[in-house]
Amino acid sequence: MLFRSILSYWTKTVTITALFVGMTFAPLPNQKASAQTSPLGLYVCNESGENLNVTVAYYNGYIWTTQGRYQLSQTPGSCIQVYNNSLTNTRYFLYATSDSGNQWQGNHPFCIGSTPNFTIPYADETQYCGSSVQNFFSVWVPNPVTGITPPFYGYTFAPNNYSNNWNSPRAER
Repeated sequence: MLFRSILSYWTKTVTITALFVGMTFAPLPNQKASAQTSPLGLYVCNESGENLNVTVAYYNGYIWTTQGRYQLSQTPGSCIQVYNNSLTNTRYFLYATSDSGNQWQGNHPFCIGSTPNFTIPYADETQYCGSSVQNFFSVWVPNPVTGITPPFYGYTFAPNNYSNNWNSPRAER
């Protein structure tokens, strides 16, 4: 009897865990799904056919910060990590430009740097940035069904400004 109770509990736990993992933690391209080794952070991938320079804006609990420019190769399916902590916010903001001048942008202004690698604290205080302000688009991270924020999320840049996301496809201009 005790064995059946333990087996029943274990089976329910594994089933619920498998459903939870299947709903919120999708594997990155070319990576096997594993409940033990889920990557953390925000990833961006490229299906645009162009080399991209990507900047991310995030709230760290105290201030808005922008980081960039991450170089994203035009090779289809190439991906990079632009935020390397567990995701705790409901949304993150992205801005990208291509070598040919195309832009992936929205209507959320943040300061950006003029050097290839930059980190700007208080990036939402755009009145102090001068002309170094760009409009970012937001990417909503929580699963729309469960409301759970996964530990990682991926956004794919496409040539027509639409996205193919690995988890819950939610982006706002």
